[in-house]
Amino acid sequence: MSKHLLRTGMSKLPKANLGFFPTPLHKLDNISKDIGVNIFMKREDFSGLGIFGGNKIRKLEYLMGEAINKNCDTVITYGATQSNHALQTIAAANKLGLKAVVLLVEFVKPKELKSNFLLNHVMDADIRTIPVGDMNIEEITKEVMVQGRAIVEEYQRRGHKVFDCPVGGNNELGSIGAIDTYLEISEQMHGYGGVDYIVQTTGTGGSLSGLQAARTVMGEDNAIEIISISAAPREDLERYCLDISTIASGSLTKLGIDKNCTPSHLKVDCSFVGQGYELPSEGGTNAIHYVAKREGITLDPTYTGKGFDGLLHYVNSGVIPQGSNVVFIHTGGSVALFSESEIVGELGNSKTSNANDD
Repeated sequence: MSKHLLRTGMSKLPKANLGFFPTPLHKLDNISKDIGVNIFMKREDFSGLGIFGGNKIRKLEYLMGEAINKNCDTVITYGATQSNHALQTIAAANKLGLKAVVLLVEFVKPKELKSNFLLNHVMDADIRTIPVGDMNIEEITKEVMVQGRAIVEEYQRRGHKVFDCPVGGNNELGSIGAIDTYLEISEQMHGYGGVDYIVQTTGTGGSLSGLQAARTVMGEDNAIEIISISAAPREDLERYCLDISTIASGSLTKLGIDKNCTPSHLKVDCSFVGQGYELPSEGGTNAIHYVAKREGITLDPTYTGKGFDGLLHYVNSGVIPQGSNVVFIHTGGSVALFSESEIVGELGNSKTSNANDD
C-alpha cells in the first residue's frame, strides 16, 4: 500500500525519460565472504546517459521534466570543476534540446582538460568557473549565488527562458528521484530476504532526502536503516540533517502525501572525509584498491571510495552485525580516477593495501 502511494504520486509529475532503469543490483561475493556480511551493490553508475552515469540522472528526470513543462530552453546548474551532477545535467540538456550552462567552483584548479571537465567541453556547454582563492565555504556560496543570478539575467536579456537547477539537483523535486532508488532496492532485495542496511555517500544531501522520504512512508513495511558517509566536512551537522528532513517532507508533499520526516532516523558520519571535499582520504584510497582487487569494480576518490571505507569500518567495528544484508549504492563518478592528481591522490601507488587484504 505504501509503495502504491509513492508510485501514484510520482506518476502525476512531469518527467523526462533519461536513464536506463531499473539499474542492476548484485552481490559482491568475494567481499561478502571476506567480511562475513552480505554486501550487495546497487549500480546507479549504470543509469546512463553515457558510460559515466550516476545517481543524479534520477533527479534530473524530474527536474528536466519540470523545465520542459515550463517551456524553458536553457538550464543552469552549479558544482565543482569535476562535478558529476554538472556533467549529467549537460548530457540531459543536450538530449532534450536545451542549452546547458554550468558555473563551476575551482576547489582544485584544473591544469588541463581532464575527466568530467573535459567532457563538459566535449558536450559544448557554456562553462563558467570561479577561482576559490582565499574564500571560505560561506563566501564561495555567496559568490556562486551572485554570479549565478547574473548569468540567468544575461540569458534572459537575450530572450531565453532559464531553468535554475540547484547544485546536486538538491531540492524537493529532485530528491524524488531517490525514492525510485529506494523502491527498486526494496523490490530487488525481496528474493534475498530483504535489506537491513543501505549505505551511501552523501554530498549536498538530495539523494539522502529522497531515501529518507521513502523510508518514512515505507517504514512500517520495511524499516531499513540508512547510513550516510559524508563526502565533505559539516560545520553544523545538526542543521544539515534538519535541512535534509525538511526537503524529504517537501518531496512527500509534492507527491500528495501528508507525512513529516524528522532527523531522528538520520545517521550521517563525517569521520571518513579525509582532507576535505574532492580531496582523497587514505581509507578511501585503500577501499578503492580493495574493491577493484576483489570484485573488479572501480569506485571514485570523492564519493564512493570514502563511502565504502565507512561501510568496512561499520562492519569491522560490529555496528553492522555479521550476516546482515547490506546494499551499497554506487553513485557513479569513477571518471574522477582520470582527474587531477590532487583528487586522485595515491591511487597510482600499487603498494597501497587494505586491512582486509591477505
